[in-house]
Amino acid sequence: MEAAVLVRAYNAIDPINFEPDLETLKYWNNWFSASRETSELRASSWQMGTSLSKLLMDIAPLEFEQIFQHLYKNSYPVGVCNLAIAFGVAAAVWKIDKNILVAAYLQTWAANLVGAGVKLVPLGQTSGQRIIFKLNDQIQKTAIEALNLADEQLESCNWGLAIASMQHEQLYSRLFRS
Repeated sequence: MEAAVLVRAYNAIDPINFEPDLETLKYWNNWFSASRETSELRASSWQMGTSLSKLLMDIAPLEFEQIFQHLYKNSYPVGVCNLAIAFGVAAAVWKIDKNILVAAYLQTWAANLVGAGVKLVPLGQTSGQRIIFKLNDQIQKTAIEALNLADEQLESCNWGLAIASMQHEQLYSRLFRS
């Protein structure tokens, strides 16, 4: 679902003159925030997205300031941007091919999960790299699916993740936010 929202943020930037559809970006930013099952998952996406959007405004204020300032003023809560939104906006403005973008985003997501596994269980770096390599076909299939989902097909049912996130939030020792 996150990759599909990234696609919507990408598509909200006009490919000819790179003018943003600010209302569409606001809608998907708020929609994605509402889809996060726990405060911890929302905070994680908001922290990464807001950090990325601030970095983009520092690097290229002419391209990004209007977009992210609008989102900050019109998001709920005020002042946040989800990672998928910031990532999609950056890629569209910088003319990164959408097909490559989605596959790369999913690969990064998978690599982060495997990296966490390497740190938490006796997995080992080489085994982690093998897992990522074996995921390549599935990542490509998922990227194609995310690119072709209609708005009404976006949904998420992550009971296990939500329960784990709720329990994780209260752990004494935490290695990761989510």
